[in-house]
Amino acid sequence: MTQLSDFMLSQTVENIDRALEAQLNFFAYRMPGLDSEVYFGASPRIVDGLADNAFVIGAFDNSSLFSIPADYTDLATYCVQGNCHIEDTDIPTSTSRADHRHEVETICAHLSSAGGGKVVAARTLTIPKHVNVSKSFAALCQAYPTAFVSCFYSSHSGLWLGASPETLLRLHDDRLETMALAGTRPRTNNPNTPHPFNFSAPAWDSKNIEEQQLVVDFICRTMLDNGLQPRTSWRFTRTAGPVEHNCTRITASAAPLHNSPLQIRNLLTSLSPTPAVCGSDRQLSLTLISSLESFPRTFYGGFIGPMKHFGDFDLFVNLRCCRIFSSAFTLYAGGGITSRSLPDDEWDETERKLSTLMAKLIYHN
Repeated sequence: MTQLSDFMLSQTVENIDRALEAQLNFFAYRMPGLDSEVYFGASPRIVDGLADNAFVIGAFDNSSLFSIPADYTDLATYCVQGNCHIEDTDIPTSTSRADHRHEVETICAHLSSAGGGKVVAARTLTIPKHVNVSKSFAALCQAYPTAFVSCFYSSHSGLWLGASPETLLRLHDDRLETMALAGTRPRTNNPNTPHPFNFSAPAWDSKNIEEQQLVVDFICRTMLDNGLQPRTSWRFTRTAGPVEHNCTRITASAAPLHNSPLQIRNLLTSLSPTPAVCGSDRQLSLTLISSLESFPRTFYGGFIGPMKHFGDFDLFVNLRCCRIFSSAFTLYAGGGITSRSLPDDEWDETERKLSTLMAKLIYHN
């Protein structure tokens, strides 16, 4: 993949526009970090499953996993023709406050009778505006330096844009790293502070600590089931735009995986979806989500990111994201529900999460 300096962000904007014109499968991303570079890749083909030198895309329910190879890293010399036409089919309707309340109350009642646990309730917001995709990508890169900013299109997924705060799994130098990111509240430090950690944050309440610990326990148990020995950090507060989360880093040696594509895929699909985006009992949560939500999550809450090879990759949960259509776009946001959740508080939490993208999107005139 060709690495582009920050001052070359304008070239990435041009590449996105040209790829959209040709309806070519493509990806663009900026890794978290104040000095991170911007990357772009495109291809006329899609590879099933994981692939080297490619951008990986996995659905929320693991029903689809494919990669876009980096066949083209610069479209300046690639002749593209055609007009951008992203299909306006199956556009989700916005979730009403009443429907969201019903979902939260139903989940709370179920968890109360079950004696505890967590299920993530999500909602959509569809706005009939035409997004300038490439300029919005550039704006997100500039606004959220500590997020994984991405934009991708494929015939399998449609067109997506986002700025995710959450790592699913990274592997570098034989070391695996992930995070348990859960619990949400309004940001308590200066929103202009670029550092992702809030070391002066006030203590978290017991509901959010319980919610986050469910994620820690799930990830550690999943790693152990896959022959790994997880190590956890202390719990700290991590900022993400207008909100902040409870976070624990979890690491392990990757040696037991032997860089095996099958073992890596098994680990990924065992981890995803985590309780942070699904629930503490995955199958039960998926059943409740399917019965209560009026929209398919498709790639919201799934995972995305670059894979150089099976021993070197960075995959993130597809959060703080939207799907873009020709004449509208749909934003997605969710929150972890426990038996102590309050519907109005949960609605307000999703409003804050939706504002992460809403505040930075740029529209065509």
